[in-house]
Amino acid sequence: MVTPRKNFESKTDRDNEMSALDALGVSDKYDFCKLPISYRLDFAMIRKRAGGQWFGANILAFVEVKNRSGKSTDKNEFSISALKITHGLLLCRATQKPFLLVVRWKNETLMCNVSEVDWRVQMGGRVKSRRDAADVEPMMTCDIESSFVTPKAFFNRGENE
Repeated sequence: MVTPRKNFESKTDRDNEMSALDALGVSDKYDFCKLPISYRLDFAMIRKRAGGQWFGANILAFVEVKNRSGKSTDKNEFSISALKITHGLLLCRATQKPFLLVVRWKNETLMCNVSEVDWRVQMGGRVKSRRDAADVEPMMTCDIESSFVTPKAFFNRGENE
């Protein structure tokens, strides 16, 4: 008998996700709809609608949110599960919608369009506080400075062109 893997997302995790999305500073323009766990990504981004109605809204992007305990300047690289990136890029390709990654560190929140990042594939994972054997896995790693931008820079791209 196989024991199902524990769901490690807590109410605190969900609150942290919402805080990271609030830090984007776009709540006047966009809403973020929590996706079912089967989608493996956190949110669908839609244009804000009167009354907060999500049903029938066109999805603009799929969004994964990560919270990190240190500062963005503590390390040069960011790593994330290769499976998470794979699922997101497959959904992006199938729907022709962008896959956005939002990362909130202690000092700032940054984001990127995942398909535009120069990723390296490495073995890694959670090794210091490993929860179970599945935490050591293929990881996608990128350079923070060349891959991520501020939400303001991201959402204002092309406005001055």
